[in-house]
Amino acid sequence: MTESQWKEHLITLKNSIVKCSCGAENFYDIHLLRTGNTKTCWACQKPIEIPARIKIGRDIIVLNDHTRIFGHHMDNHRNINFKNVVAQVVRNPKQRSQIGLRNYSDKAWTVKMTDGRRTQISKGSTVGINRIEEIDFGNNVTGFVRA
Repeated sequence: MTESQWKEHLITLKNSIVKCSCGAENFYDIHLLRTGNTKTCWACQKPIEIPARIKIGRDIIVLNDHTRIFGHHMDNHRNINFKNVVAQVVRNPKQRSQIGLRNYSDKAWTVKMTDGRRTQISKGSTVGINRIEEIDFGNNVTGFVRA
């Protein structure tokens, strides 16, 4: 296995981390989800609630608290760089149960909402994750959100 293949697999694992309510980190398993089975936490043995996910190109990124989406998620050539943060999951400071995706990129996103409306999300702005259907990040890169 080459170094680039190792990096690719490690990025997939990082993207797949699901945090249990007990605090333990587990991995998202798309095959288990597709069969309708629930995943249990390795630490507490309770069923894990799977948060929203975003699919960008070949990546599926689990949207936990503070999850960051990086430039390499937008790059087909996969120039890995964990310094180029494009977006981050944040909590609404007034309503902690609400989470959103904050735009840290230099471009405004076009977001298709679950009600069909389209809206622009400029740098520094946030949109509620549960209201997003898809995001056009620019440069022919689209993310599809699943709850």
